[in-house]
Amino acid sequence: MFLAFHIFRDQPENVRILYTWIFVGLPFGMKRMCLFFVPKNFDIAGTVGVLAFNFIVGGIIGGFIVIWKLFGAIWSFIAFFIKCI
Repeated sequence: MFLAFHIFRDQPENVRILYTWIFVGLPFGMKRMCLFFVPKNFDIAGTVGVLAFNFIVGGIIGGFIVIWKLFGAIWSFIAFFIKCI
């Protein structure tokens, strides 16, 4: 996540949140998308547009999944220390 914040920085105090959200969520969201649009009967611009749309939707879905996984990890961490005490 640090790399994503570092890549999508305009100025030292400005981070592009949406780009970071999509970049971080892309690996988690692409495999969990229920519908993957297949470009068919398009020219090259339409094909690239549909593929970009797939990546954007997958990244946004993946961003929510990353947050869910982080909450689960924090919950497991807290539960582990409660069991140890």
